[in-house]
Amino acid sequence: MRRQVFSLQHIRDTALIDSEPSIQNPEANAPTAEYRIEGYDISDISGDFAVGSMVVFASRGGNTFEPDKNEYRKFRIQTVFQPNDVGMLAEVLMRRFKRIPSAGGWTLPNLIVIDGGLPQVNVARRALFHAGLKIPSWVSRKV
Repeated sequence: MRRQVFSLQHIRDTALIDSEPSIQNPEANAPTAEYRIEGYDISDISGDFAVGSMVVFASRGGNTFEPDKNEYRKFRIQTVFQPNDVGMLAEVLMRRFKRIPSAGGWTLPNLIVIDGGLPQVNVARRALFHAGLKIPSWVSRKV
């Protein structure tokens, strides 16, 4: 539980999301628009105890996002057994995108935020391509 809390706080910190319980939605033009942001991060201790975390912020109409903690997910890494954030992220995203609404799964995001750099963006693009999805992704970097 402690690692999961750390992972979620790390995503919030690196994504430059306010410590306030909500963030602004600059693209919500229609008052009834629903918008979903998913953020991903990988946490491990030298390759051991590896998990991927997914946090969700949702706007249910209006221009304010709020955390949707019921939608937060933790993925235990099952296929990568050494320190490899890119490989671990690929596993998490492929597993997540198998759970699409048409298959009775989770709601798709409008935006994906990933902690990392160009390798993480490339693996996210590949996961989206293989799933047949077109969703913008944004890579956060600590300032």
